[in-house]
Amino acid sequence: KKSTFTLLKDGTYWLTNTPNEVSKIGSSEYYRIMTFTVLYHKASGNIIKYTNTHLDNESGAAREEQAKYLDKYIDQLPSYVSIVTGDFNEQPGGTVFSKMTNTHGYSSLAKIAATTDGQSHKTYETGPVYDYIFIKDKARIKALLYDVRTSSIEENSDHYPLYGKFQLIN
Repeated sequence: KKSTFTLLKDGTYWLTNTPNEVSKIGSSEYYRIMTFTVLYHKASGNIIKYTNTHLDNESGAAREEQAKYLDKYIDQLPSYVSIVTGDFNEQPGGTVFSKMTNTHGYSSLAKIAATTDGQSHKTYETGPVYDYIFIKDKARIKALLYDVRTSSIEENSDHYPLYGKFQLIN
């Protein structure tokens, strides 16, 4: 809502060394991007960086390389609060997941939300968890709710939608 947020910046980067050009890394079969928006939250004064991505589904090496570009480009965007969502094509404990949580200081919303049933629900129709909501800067954002909407899979996806609810802290 324009009454709640002011758009500061938005765009798309390709997860390569040429982020502003349609491109892909050699070990990936598909083009992979991150889309982002940077918003000013009027009530709290916080700047929020929201990023969504979809990493390679075939190659762990490609995922790791794409994740390096993801980290690099996220870090270049200004913010106080960071939310990253997407299909990481990797289970909890994998290399990219571990780097997000251990090296880069993100928390998985599924683990810290005030309201969750504590289960690691599959996020992919025929398999385990591949999709995540990560947050950074818990001093300025309170995680209220995490839910996997397993009853609402859409025709055009084999993944279940994730739902997260947050409260920004002044």
